Parts: sequence; C-alpha cells; structure tokens
Amino acid sequence: MATFVPAVGTTSTRWATLSCLFADEWGCNVGVNTVLTPPEPGVYNLPLDELRTILNTMEAQALRLDSLLKRNRHVWFAELDRVRRRCGQS
Repeated sequence: MATFVPAVGTTSTRWATLSCLFADEWGCNVGVNTVLTPPEPGVYNLPLDELRTILNTMEAQALRLDSLLKRNRHVWFAELDRVRRRCGQS
C-alpha cells in the first residue's frame, strides 16, 4: 500500500488550510515545512503588521475549521499557534 503525505510550505495560510482540508478528505496526514529561504515568500519573514493580518484571517477561520477538520485539525491549529507566538499573542 502506498502512502501519500502532502507537505505544505508556510508561504500562505490559504494553502495550509486547503491542504489540511484536502488531506482530511483523502484520508491522509499533512506535513508543514517552514519556509525561511529564500526569505521573500516565507510567512515568518514577513513584517509584523503583515503577519498580524494573516493571524486575523486565521483567527476568523478557526471556529469553522475546528468543527470541519478531523484528521489534520492538530496541524492547522499548531500553525495558528505558531503565528500567534510570532505575533507575541500566545
């Protein structure tokens, strides 16, 4: 039996959300890679005000995804926690 594990780079919270949703639908686990190099596309390299915009978007999605995600819920919420910590809002 083959195993498929999609890996997501944290260049966009939208992709992280879509990947978790697709992986749940397909019955597989998703992995997240933190993009640091090159610095331009990496979420954690963004200026704090831009990262806070991403945090606000993720916070707005959290309630819906809490009930929608099953298998990969912990992955998405771990990324939300990482963004919160990076913004100083742990």
